[in-house]
Amino acid sequence: MIVSAFAGTGKTSFTEKYPHVCVDLDSSLFGKDENGNRNANFVDDYVKAITEHADSSKIVFISTHEEVLDAIAQQLQLPVTIIIPDNHLVDEYMLRYRNRNNNPEFIDKMYESWDSWLDKLKNRPDTAVIVLQSGQYVSDVIMVDENLSQEHRQLNNALMRLSNQYKEV
Repeated sequence: MIVSAFAGTGKTSFTEKYPHVCVDLDSSLFGKDENGNRNANFVDDYVKAITEHADSSKIVFISTHEEVLDAIAQQLQLPVTIIIPDNHLVDEYMLRYRNRNNNPEFIDKMYESWDSWLDKLKNRPDTAVIVLQSGQYVSDVIMVDENLSQEHRQLNNALMRLSNQYKEV
């Protein structure tokens, strides 16, 4: 199961709490080349990493980069669930970014692009979108049953992929 969750929604915290259930593919690890320059192969490298985890029994948390979501839709044709905050939560999220010590450039970019990014994500075709409300995190909308075996999680994910394929028909 691939979950594209907006910055500050709690992907990393969720992954730290449930490492046996999910993996957080932090896009910042793919954004720079070995010399610290922008990685010209960012999308391909990131999608390759997503592909390597997509068939596992784990939830794969990814970023909400539009070009990555487009590549997944075109190349992999895998369903993606998007988790984003409601547009009116801009101040709450700017505080989250400051509290986690994001740099001012990141915070400024998020503030400037907030509505346009969220609106684009909400309107992606054939994508399930979950909109978080004030105080919510991914842990409030993704439930983990600690008693499920790995085999049961794999079956669950396979059934979800099948049900999403039939929705497209």
